[in-house]
Amino acid sequence: HSCAQGLGVARQLISVAQDYVNSKSLSAIALAAVQGSQQFWAKFGFDVYEYLDALQKIHLQTYVQDGETALYLVKRI
Repeated sequence: HSCAQGLGVARQLISVAQDYVNSKSLSAIALAAVQGSQQFWAKFGFDVYEYLDALQKIHLQTYVQDGETALYLVKRI
């Protein structure tokens, strides 16, 4: 939401998620980037993960409407 822009909310959320991932000995954080947000998430170390199977691709497209694109992004920990 625009009222939260510039407050560091995303950085704080990613930090909490990363702490959780580390506490569970997991190796990555993943998200669906929508509304052209890939570059935003790239600033936090997220990269496009392109090796989705057909069902995963179908599920990813449920995040968008009106011809938008959704991308599956991963940050390795």
